[in-house]
Amino acid sequence: MQVKLLQISALFGLFYLAYYQTTFNLVDIWLKFDESLSHGLLVVAMAIYLLAKNLRQDAEKKISIAAIGCLLCLSLTWLIFATLNIDILEELILLPILAAGLWCVIGTQPIYKLLPCVSLLIFAIPIWDYLAKPLVYLSTQAVTLAIELTNLTAFIEGNQISLPFGVLVIADGCSGVRYLTVALAIAYYLCLDSVCSFRKKLILILTSLALGVFSNWLRIFLITVIAYHSDMQSSVVDDHELFGWIVFAVMFSPILYFGGRLKAKSPCLDIVKLYRHPTALILMLGAAFAGPILYSVHTPTYSAPDLDIVDYTELKNSKTFDGFIFPKAKAIFGYSKRSEVKVISIVNWRVSRAEDLVPYWPQKFSTRWVVGSSLDWPNNKQLNDVNASLIMLSNSHSSLKRCVALSYNTAGFKTNNYSSAKLAQIPALLVNENYFIANIVYLDTTLGTCENEAVKLLTVIKNLRITQSD
Repeated sequence: MQVKLLQISALFGLFYLAYYQTTFNLVDIWLKFDESLSHGLLVVAMAIYLLAKNLRQDAEKKISIAAIGCLLCLSLTWLIFATLNIDILEELILLPILAAGLWCVIGTQPIYKLLPCVSLLIFAIPIWDYLAKPLVYLSTQAVTLAIELTNLTAFIEGNQISLPFGVLVIADGCSGVRYLTVALAIAYYLCLDSVCSFRKKLILILTSLALGVFSNWLRIFLITVIAYHSDMQSSVVDDHELFGWIVFAVMFSPILYFGGRLKAKSPCLDIVKLYRHPTALILMLGAAFAGPILYSVHTPTYSAPDLDIVDYTELKNSKTFDGFIFPKAKAIFGYSKRSEVKVISIVNWRVSRAEDLVPYWPQKFSTRWVVGSSLDWPNNKQLNDVNASLIMLSNSHSSLKRCVALSYNTAGFKTNNYSSAKLAQIPALLVNENYFIANIVYLDTTLGTCENEAVKLLTVIKNLRITQSD
């Protein structure tokens, strides 16, 4: 068992060094104690243990051309993702790359039994962050219902809970992704390492999922109650990380208790000779390193776009402006002419392949603005070809409303959806188009709707003067 642990650890280390452009970023995420993947290294250790415990080898000694070809294709696919700087796909493809590497050295039959162990590593990949928004919504609804059943004096609008002595915000960090991911990782590990029926395993997974989500709801509700009765003075209000883990540990303790009583699988004691066929090992290494080597020798050049910028003033080094939060972009411009309608344009381009063409933009508005649902544009035939979304913001400190139109232009692809603009960077980079423009057009109003302001916003968007030169 000790030898097999060293063999699997060595294989992990080999792929860690081969794909260091991706694995270094993952380890950096794992070493941060935040709301997402602080458990990543523990999951890797669990996967190594399970792989070593179940590791066996085919009796056949011939080279598996299919395994080596599969590993080569996966390595070259990683090269494409790394060149386009699509982090999540770079990270996800490491799992099949690792499985294909094992396939090359242990054979076809054993790899099928090891695939579930390799899939445990999905809980160390930041794909779970995409659940943050829906989990925040569910948490807000659940906490709202819980507060309505109490005698607390609170006003809830969107993801903000206004108490007599302050405001609590259910932000992305309060989504409970970390509790859900940890709960599922532990439950899945117990399922892989236990001998029990499929029904028991399914109950274990579903119960863990429910407890992972519910523990976050309970945490937010308890923080709200503590904040209310302590006039926002309790230390739990400002630093609730430890408190959250205590609540999760108490809620999840039944799973650990009953999971620990399951019968564990017996380890496979077969001797594994990873070097039984030197030619297969050499071909496996060549296929595994093909993508990283090509990535290292290929050094593309990127040039700044030639933009037509008229009547704009650059907002230098601005992270926020007038209630907006800007992404890390190369340039941010404000329309300089005095007008009721205001315009901000965010412009970005790549100067190296380590950067995103469309910058990461998780939050667009400061916490003093409560974001409402998307609105419909008025039926105007002259303006209906403009790709822009319309939303209304409510000021949490006054009755002021703000009508905002958002439009995106990724290398000529115009859309009103940020996710679509983000995806459009893939074909843009493939054809060497290197610019992204996000336009924010807005005006403030004391009215309760944006019907009268919508045509004004659309007219301005139609005549925006920051474009890519031909």
